[in-house]
Amino acid sequence: MCPSGVVMCPSGVVMCPSGVDMCPSGVDMCPSGVDMCPDGVVMCPSGVDMCPGGVVMCPSGVVMCPSGVVMCQSGVDMSKWG
Repeated sequence: MCPSGVVMCPSGVVMCPSGVDMCPSGVDMCPSGVDMCPDGVVMCPSGVDMCPGGVVMCPSGVVMCPSGVVMCQSGVDMSKWG
């Protein structure tokens, strides 16, 4: 859900500057469309990204979620906390 964010999903790239991005099962549903991010790049500078299934890299709010539970806010990987 990106109520206040801008969503761009031409190739698995989602940008949610002021919204909340949730990608369960690699499928992101936002007011601006549907994003498929099984192995795409999600950028949420001030939002929360959740992507169940794989390796997580979260530098400066940039989340790469090929597979695994990812919760990143402000570039901080909180997946280790459950």
